[in-house]
Amino acid sequence: MKKNITVILLIVFTSLVYSAQNKKKIKEIISIEYNIQEKFGNIIKTIKEKTISKFDNNGDMIEKATYNDRGMIVEDILGIAKTTYKRDNRRIVERSNYKANGSLISKIIKKYDGNGNNTEWSEYNSNGSLGEKVICKYDNKHHIIEMAIYSGDGSLKEKETYKYNEYGDRIEATRYRVYGSLFRKQIYKYDSNRNKIEKAIYNGDNILYYKVIYKYDSSRNLTEETEYNKDGSLVGKQIHKYDSNKNEIELAGYNADGLLYYKIVSKYNSNQHRIESAFYKIVEKFGQRLLEELNSLSEFQYIYYN
Repeated sequence: MKKNITVILLIVFTSLVYSAQNKKKIKEIISIEYNIQEKFGNIIKTIKEKTISKFDNNGDMIEKATYNDRGMIVEDILGIAKTTYKRDNRRIVERSNYKANGSLISKIIKKYDGNGNNTEWSEYNSNGSLGEKVICKYDNKHHIIEMAIYSGDGSLKEKETYKYNEYGDRIEATRYRVYGSLFRKQIYKYDSNRNKIEKAIYNGDNILYYKVIYKYDSSRNLTEETEYNKDGSLVGKQIHKYDSNKNEIELAGYNADGLLYYKIVSKYNSNQHRIESAFYKIVEKFGQRLLEELNSLSEFQYIYYN
């Protein structure tokens, strides 16, 4: 499978934040990640890190910070301890990243046109120098059609263009190298319900490199992602399961031989917010493959607006 475990867990947390905005108004999400050890047949969990995300009354994130088991602010895997957001009409106009000592790492300034399209964002280094600038163009239906990335000195780094079908679904994303040659192209296909059913990735020679096929249930929940190599051989498969409230309660990964190699099991509270995600991996014991080793555990606590 192309997705590693860190990416999968980040996707889980990101989906948690976005789903939270569409339900009961949340003031804070406290995400606690635990280290897991087995001693004398018992599972021992200790806090690895804690992330606190704060939201305004509109459900928009305004701050995210990471802490260790002693409550001290620390830097995450990306080297960022705290991120703050400033908004205008709910649109992010400034995002600042800080180290654990409070010093600024970088700041991103976003600009919008009269239609609310994000046309430009500039990333500045801690000394105020421009590190990178992104300029976007849109069509008359407010779909982004071009994104150009520039270095701080104004030289073009890369460019990506986008195409859409008559319903506004993205059907093509093409990335070009600095001198205009093709770097990568992604082609998307949809069913009659506008569900994305295929993603095909082509390399710089416009030769198929990778393909993903998606399947859905009658409620339009994504139930299956199957990944293939360029020669059509199977890479792996992910199976999604949901409860009656359309909450994802299980994500299972299978390798090319159809053997289960990881599973994420999630629980939800009465407000339909995720409160636990447990990651299990396959272990070899006594000559058998067993899904019984708890590899990591995340718990989520919520503080709601009255």
